[in-house]
Amino acid sequence: MLLRRITKHVTDQNWFAVFIDFLIVVIGVFIGIQVANWNAASKDLAKEQVYLTRLSQELNVTIERLEGGSEYFLTSVNAYQFLLDSINEFRNNPDTYVADENALMLAFDNINLGRVPASSPAVFEEMVANGELTLIRNTKLRQALYEFDEYSKVALHAWKTLRDQLLDARTPTIGILIYKANVTDPNDSLVPHEFNSERFHNHPEIPGALSYAMEAQENQLRLVQRHLELARAIEAEIKLKAVN
Repeated sequence: MLLRRITKHVTDQNWFAVFIDFLIVVIGVFIGIQVANWNAASKDLAKEQVYLTRLSQELNVTIERLEGGSEYFLTSVNAYQFLLDSINEFRNNPDTYVADENALMLAFDNINLGRVPASSPAVFEEMVANGELTLIRNTKLRQALYEFDEYSKVALHAWKTLRDQLLDARTPTIGILIYKANVTDPNDSLVPHEFNSERFHNHPEIPGALSYAMEAQENQLRLVQRHLELARAIEAEIKLKAVN
């Protein structure tokens, strides 16, 4: 209908009417493009919010995991220090030293504590795979996610290396703590059963082995604490986005 009207105005050489018709067409096209852009932007905003919600939920689990890992490694380091202090006390004061075998057994049981590093949130990997990370308009948040992802890879590699160091260091300690099967609690299949105090206090390689193993666990602790800092940086940006 509009085309017929424009044709008639051209035939009649009614140039003012032609200009008005042309203006109507241009405005209509402009409005159509703007509406399409608005719809696309609305969809992107909705998708961004879905991603942010999922990211927040996954990050809560990640932070909880890293906090648990930090506690585990700290407990392990403290256990190693307690064991080393006990050996030093025994060797410096053999006549007055009284071994607390229950405390030694508990500490020895705790030296193995640790946790595999957390990986990047699945939603981040999904956004990257779909080419939709740019939907996150907060550049600081995107950067924080990239930093966390890169550190997760470094942390996993370092964890494997330090785990091997820990296992190698513990070789002389084999046989000091004897476990037995726990038939009453399926969630804790092994429990400490017997502690070889004589071997622990007198074996010449034990102090060096414990020190070397403690160094590995201390490095693990530093790794997980840095990992936790990066996770909390993401959390802070998400909360800032929610406030704004």
